Amino acid sequence: QGRTAEAEVEFERLLGVSEAKFAMSQLSKVDRGDDTDTVKFSELLHGHHSKVVFIGSTLFALQQLSGINAVFYFSSTVFKSAGVPSDFANVCIGIANLTGTISFSF
Repeated sequence: QGRTAEAEVEFERLLGVSEAKFAMSQLSKVDRGDDTDTVKFSELLHGHHSKVVFIGSTLFALQQLSGINAVFYFSSTVFKSAGVPSDFANVCIGIANLTGTISFSF
């Protein structure tokens, strides 16, 4: 609303001088309509966005490592050690997967 000096003072009080300058530059971009940011690949690894990329990648890896893939991978070994034939075990796992997929989609 045209009170940029007041906004800058408050940003400096809340965020510090260096972050206030960055916030003000972002606000001026939005005011001009120039809010499309381009991010270089190197900035994803070492720049302003690196923390977000790290957290997202870690969550993705943990999800994959603790998910259903582990059940499918080790199920044949577990059923085999329990004395269940592998064909029957594969059918049971397939039916469980299909049932879960169908019930989850509704």
